[in-house]
Amino acid sequence: MLLVLFSILTAIFLCFFEGLTRGTVFDRYLWPLDFSLAVLLLARRPAPSPQAHALGTRAHAGVAGAHAGPLTGPRRQLAFLLGTAALSSVVAAVATVITLNADAYDAARWSAGDKAVAAGVPATMVDAGFEWVGSHQSAVALPGRRVPGAPFYDTWFDQMFPAFNECAFVSGNEVSLPWLRRLATVTYQELGFTERQDLYVYLVRKPGC
Repeated sequence: MLLVLFSILTAIFLCFFEGLTRGTVFDRYLWPLDFSLAVLLLARRPAPSPQAHALGTRAHAGVAGAHAGPLTGPRRQLAFLLGTAALSSVVAAVATVITLNADAYDAARWSAGDKAVAAGVPATMVDAGFEWVGSHQSAVALPGRRVPGAPFYDTWFDQMFPAFNECAFVSGNEVSLPWLRRLATVTYQELGFTERQDLYVYLVRKPGC
């Protein structure tokens, strides 16, 4: 119970802190709950006392056609192993799906950024996702920084770097503005093999680009 309480308070505190600092709240801030719930689901329950076992046996014996008493010995261990295997399979399947989808999406965004660089845009002026911008900036990030009047495609992580000048960006949606020119389209498949999705690379026509 203390573990569950600690996990819940940790998740709430992280979300509350991000809200106060005007940061972005990610689903990973709730991940501490997964660990505590997994421990509770997989924890062994203490064996019943002899008195409780005797009462249960007499109660079952008095019901016609009833099954045998509580699981004990090998049967209890088998049930525990089957439950553990089932839960582990679910967790493994969800983790595999998330990983495959993230890998396909991230690889497509990085490839789209490479297309902008191949067209002559410096890598430091390309927004191809959070990891791209963060990897190519040498200045210190200012979390929570906001630029009034910035275009909608100028993301929060772009604004974290005062020296960042966006001359190209990657979008999951088509954008039609007079000062933008579509450079390329990068296609990928969700989960790496299912539904087709497109990413669009745009060049920004403005001074300094």
